[in-house]
This record gives sequence, C-alpha cells and structure tokens, in this order.
Amino acid sequence: MDEVRDKFNSMARRIHFFPSVMAAFPLYVSDGSYEISYLLLFLSLLAKAAFSYEALLHLVDPPFITKGMSRFYKFFTIANFEYNYGVSCFSFAKIFFTRKEMNDIFDLMRKSDLMLGSLAEPPDFRTQIIQDGLILIMMALPTTIRFFNLSLWTFANAAEQVYLTWVNFTIYLSIAPFLQLAFILKNRFNLLHRCLLNFAARKQQTKIEQLIIFHTNYCDVSAMLNDCFSQQILLMFTVTFMSIVLGSYRSITAYVVGSGAFVTAKEFNALLYQIMIDDKTNDIATNKKLQLHIAMKREVQFTACGFFPLDYTLVHSKKVKLHFAMKREVQFTACGFFPINYTLVHSMVAAVTTYLVILVQFEQPTTSVNHFIYSNSIPNSTYPTALTTTPM
Repeated sequence: MDEVRDKFNSMARRIHFFPSVMAAFPLYVSDGSYEISYLLLFLSLLAKAAFSYEALLHLVDPPFITKGMSRFYKFFTIANFEYNYGVSCFSFAKIFFTRKEMNDIFDLMRKSDLMLGSLAEPPDFRTQIIQDGLILIMMALPTTIRFFNLSLWTFANAAEQVYLTWVNFTIYLSIAPFLQLAFILKNRFNLLHRCLLNFAARKQQTKIEQLIIFHTNYCDVSAMLNDCFSQQILLMFTVTFMSIVLGSYRSITAYVVGSGAFVTAKEFNALLYQIMIDDKTNDIATNKKLQLHIAMKREVQFTACGFFPLDYTLVHSKKVKLHFAMKREVQFTACGFFPINYTLVHSMVAAVTTYLVILVQFEQPTTSVNHFIYSNSIPNSTYPTALTTTPM
C-alpha cells in the first residue's frame, strides 16, 4: 500500500507541477503547497497586464487594427483582447480559490487507487507532453515568423504578439489540471472496463460489486471535476469562438483589400484547445458507457417487462446496483448550458461560417458602390457605345 500511495502522490505532484514548469516557475510542489505556483502565476499575470495595457494605450495604430476597418470592429477587437485577459485572470483566481475542492478530488481518487492496489498504475503522460509541446509551438509560431521577417518586426508587432501569446498561454495553463485529471480518469475507466470483462467471464460476483463501487467513486470525481472547471471551460469556449470569428474576418478582409494574408496561429491553437478537451471528455463518457453496458449485458437481460437475470445466482441487490451504475452518466458541461462533446465543434464551425457570410455580405455593397463610382469616372470613349442608326 505504501508503494501505491507513493505512486499516487508522485502523480498528483506532477499534475500541479507541470503547469508551473511551463510557466517558467520551476518550484518543487508538494501536497498542500501547490497554491504557491498558481499565486506566482497570477501575480505575473498582473505584471504582464501593465505592460500590455501600456502598449495598447500608447500605440497610435496597432498592427491588428488595419486601415479600412470600421470603428465598431476596432472597438470589438480591443474589447476581445481585454476580455481574453480577463478570462485568464479569472481562471487562475478560480483555481486558487478552489484548492479545497481539488484536494477533495485527490483524496477520493487516492482512496479508490488504494483499494485497487497494484492495478492502479500511473498513466503514461507522453501523449500529454507531446500535445502540450505542439500547443507551445503553435503559440510561439507568429512571434517566430515576425522575428525572421525583419520588415514586420516593430515594437507594435512585438507588443501584440507578446500579448496574444501570453494570454493564450495562461488560458491553457488554467485548464491544464483539468486535462491532466481527465486523462487519468480515462485511464481508470479503461482499467475498470478490462477488470469487469475479466471478472464477468469468471463469474466472480463479489469482485464485480467492488468494481461498481470504484466506478461510483470515479463518477463522483468526474462530477466534482466538472464543478471546479465548468466556469473556466465556458469562458474559454467563448474566447475560442470570438477569436475564430474575429481572426477569420480579419484574414478574409485583408485578403480582399489586398494587404496580404494576415493569418496568425491564434485561431488554430484556440481550436486545438477545444479539440483536446472534447477528445478527452468524449472518450471518458464513451468508455464508461461501453464497460458497464458489456457487464450489464452479461448478467441481466432488458425486456419490456423489466430486468431478468440470466445467472440465477446473482443477488437482487447486486442486480439493482449494476443497473443504477449503468444508468449514471458521466458528462462534462459548461455550467449546464451545453454538453462538451464533438458536436460542439461542429456547431462552432457552422456558426462561424454563417457569421463570416453575413460579414462578407455587409462589406459587399461598399465594394460595389466604389466600383460603380470608379467606372463612371472613366471617359465614355473607353467604353463601347450602342449601335445607332442614322437617317438615310
């Protein structure tokens, strides 16, 4: 048991230590003191806010506000940047003030892992590290491109890229513990799936009942995790949606005007955040339903009249527990407004496409009027005239 406890404590420290390492705060975070890293990150956010505000305040013509754009779009763009920063600050403050709930989550997971014993192996974080590395590369890509293109390297461009990179970076850090814990829950549900199939094949009813208890604990952990991070996820989805709409509109407008393709990696890494969260939450729910459905199918049979046991040695209480365990859903939501799954990505893409079509249509009349005025200013001799007949 001591070995299992050490493995779990090491895994817990890694979850809280990993965001601190990415934010250049190499603190050795132990149980009960991980709040220091989040406090330092929050203070560093305030320092960055002062720099970003001064840069935006004193820049007469920031690079992200191109000529020819309406005042409403300029105001909406700056408001979006400030909103992104506010989301990052709120997310870190929310994590800092919900440390008690996070400790409760770890305590419940620790109890379940201790009951599982040697089966509770720590998951492989190599996939997570690769995904985090790709996100960091996507964040640093715009700054790197502007650094090598000296014609675009100005103080205004540098201030914009530092601001955008830092805001995206902190928003990702605020949900990094959620991604790590969701990854661990996915590993635990897969483990329960394999154990249920093994014990059901051997007709070990007592162990099946124990696994149902473990499953209930992990469902409770999922619900507590959703309560801790639902507000951050809702705000992050709002940031993602606004960033994709504004970035796509800006890119299309710049392309139509002829100022070149003004595309940054901000929209891509924002969509990558959501795909990562959808992938983990969707896998957790799918694997949970699959494992219990298979175990339930082996022991009971559903008909119009109710449940009838195939194995008559199955006690009625165990049958009821298995039935209620299968009916319990594991679903992450954004404050209850909408579920987090792959359909959310489809809805976002459809909404963005609709808004872009509307925005392009708003820009079309201005272009047509300008073309009409320009055409009328050209001498009529340059245009072919209609054929006229002269009297004989």
